[in-house]
Amino acid sequence: MHEFIPVRTPNKNAHIESFFSILKLEFLEVNYFSTNRRADQTFIDEFKRKIRNESFDEQPMVELKSEAINFQAAFESFKSIEQLKTNDLKTLKLVTRFQGCLVPTTGEIILFSVEREKYFKIQT
Repeated sequence: MHEFIPVRTPNKNAHIESFFSILKLEFLEVNYFSTNRRADQTFIDEFKRKIRNESFDEQPMVELKSEAINFQAAFESFKSIEQLKTNDLKTLKLVTRFQGCLVPTTGEIILFSVEREKYFKIQT
């Protein structure tokens, strides 16, 4: 006889809940593999980010320093909403801490860098 526990009640049996959450993540929620082509490195990186619940825009660009940021453009973009403060750049995930230093994120470079074409292919 198989017994079921109520949904989302890990206090009833944490082992079963843990097993089914892993099963669901590994097998049921995978919709990436609609073809049988080999996964390239870009695809693998995106899959790993999804598992960590991170977006591409939040990735630190560790090779860049704050000089790559066009702060004036960022502040001007938010001027009509509110006065943007430096700490707001962290909240908006335009900068992130990496090894004790604030570095720009991919999203910040795409939005507010004067040299975005140097790092990304911009399609028109």
